[in-house]
Amino acid sequence: MENKKGWIITISILILIIIGLSTFIAYDKGLIIKKKETSEIVINDISIDLNAYHEIGKTLDVFDRAFNNKNTSYYGYVYNSKKIIVENFDIKAALYVSVYKYLVGTNNLQYINANRVKKDFEKIFGPNLKYVKSDIEVSKDFAVKYDTENNVYYYQLTPFIDEEYGYQTVNIKTKLENDKVVITRKVYYLETDEKNAYIYKDASKSNLIGTVTNTKKSVSSSEIISKYGSKLKTYKYIFKQNNNYYNLYSIEQVEK
Repeated sequence: MENKKGWIITISILILIIIGLSTFIAYDKGLIIKKKETSEIVINDISIDLNAYHEIGKTLDVFDRAFNNKNTSYYGYVYNSKKIIVENFDIKAALYVSVYKYLVGTNNLQYINANRVKKDFEKIFGPNLKYVKSDIEVSKDFAVKYDTENNVYYYQLTPFIDEEYGYQTVNIKTKLENDKVVITRKVYYLETDEKNAYIYKDASKSNLIGTVTNTKKSVSSSEIISKYGSKLKTYKYIFKQNNNYYNLYSIEQVEK
């Protein structure tokens, strides 16, 4: 009986060894794939760091919100020219977009660390636009002031609300070209009433492109692109690689 038990143990050990060897061989042949968390994404066969790609998304988001606020002097700034090279970007507009995410609706005095603003400014604009500490005249009634002694920006304002409509942007294509990320966007101006949404070329409203139904106060951008995409303005945002970031290089309206 003891003998039989010994054989059973021996056979069990041998089976475990064989399974272990089989697993090793399978792994060695690439049959067992170890899962890895990736830090990159691939666009048209070119890899880009995922964090860098997310930073581009953050830049586009803050541009869309900051330059679509009708209460500011910079309303529609990036769409008022056919082409903006970053070195020619209005420095006050650049500072404004760099502080925008810190602005909150309040009646109390607010402070923003200038080193934070500088870091955000350089992430967005890179080495081709020099950061300058300065007061920012956001509108005729509101300014963000710079305090030299304490190296902070400060302001005080009533609620600062993003516009729901106005300039609208839709990304339609992302492409990598060597050290550049090129994002093609459709841009239009939108106004609504209880029933309809009205699509214009720009804020002048001199060119009505068409209308779509304003269903439950919700407007479908995919429907607008599907129906009127060929009539909308097209812009290319180009970001150029600089160390671990892709900084804004230019914004250009694409001629049809």
